Amino acid sequence: MGLFDLKYIGILILSVIGYMGYNIYTVLDFSRENHLLNASKCRIIKGIIGGEDVIKFGKFLITGSDDRMKMWELPNFTADQVTNGGLFLIEPESEKIRKLELADFPKDVAFHPHGMYFTKNQLLYVINHAYTKGGERVEVFGLNEGTESNFETLAINYKYSIKFDDIHNGRINDLVVTETGENKDEFYITSYLPFADPIEGRSRSVISKIKNFGALGLGLKLSYVYYCKGVYVKNVAHCQQIKSEKVNAYINNGITYNRKTNLIYIARTLNKSVGVFKIDENNASNLIHINEITLHNNPDNVEYDEENNSITIGMLTLTGQLNYVEKTIKGEFSFDHNDICWGGAEKINVDTNESQQVVTVNNKYCGFSSAYQYKNKMFMGSWAFDGLLVCDV
Repeated sequence: MGLFDLKYIGILILSVIGYMGYNIYTVLDFSRENHLLNASKCRIIKGIIGGEDVIKFGKFLITGSDDRMKMWELPNFTADQVTNGGLFLIEPESEKIRKLELADFPKDVAFHPHGMYFTKNQLLYVINHAYTKGGERVEVFGLNEGTESNFETLAINYKYSIKFDDIHNGRINDLVVTETGENKDEFYITSYLPFADPIEGRSRSVISKIKNFGALGLGLKLSYVYYCKGVYVKNVAHCQQIKSEKVNAYINNGITYNRKTNLIYIARTLNKSVGVFKIDENNASNLIHINEITLHNNPDNVEYDEENNSITIGMLTLTGQLNYVEKTIKGEFSFDHNDICWGGAEKINVDTNESQQVVTVNNKYCGFSSAYQYKNKMFMGSWAFDGLLVCDV
């Protein structure tokens, strides 16, 4: 190989590095301006670590709780060493919280909850990253009859599990359920990471980080949505990747469903948008792209509010997320040191497809991931922070 060939190889390598750097810089959006909104009307309800998804649960709210900083980020922990998470009931009027007992849940299965969905026939579907103690799965719970209207006595019981192939380990994020019942379940689920975790848990290696940032830098849309129906051998979900136009993204995150219009809404975290898709009446594995709703910030979870015909979004800034993780790993994170954690909530008017910011907070709460409005209160959860943030709006 001559010097002429080496010169052009060098130019090609530099061009690829430049292209990747530009893509990452654009996504991180360092020049974004943020302004506080309703930040002085907020308070933190302690006692729930990592309330990643906050959803309506009958007349109450419910969220999962899990120490994801230990499970996914801190180098001295493995998934097996992280204490099981739980489910917390929230009474929005009084702002009381109560941990729910998972009656009849298998004792040999770990419980690390992520996205959730509550169906019309009162079944609760919870994504569970159990790794070596159960693999990737969805746990299905039912309400104990007669307890659903009382905060102090409401109880749930485990019904069954839906397991997933290893290609989904640690990747599935959120789901919506269109048909329920053991061996009849029909749902759509987002896979937000480009690569699956090892069964032992998430890798913190430099190579793993390079792979993920490399996929982003090269503009590879490796985040998918799956249509799952029924189960097959050993109770494993029968899922197929949806290959409809504009479904794949850099990060497909939260997902929600409007039953009346048969529309699915998917949070596109890096694109600062929500994709709107209609379920094909003749082929449920086909999603027809209708629209892309532009947002002010990066969305995580999205939740359709049937009563107000609106969608509430937990929103974040990627630079704030990266700063939060990096400083926590080093043991240096402290609001006293002016660490920046912008985040909050946005709402989409479903009739107009327009979004407006409702809450924007800085240096009070970190890891914003979910939001749900109850009357004049906005309840917000974090994928890793301690507590729920509640703001009067």
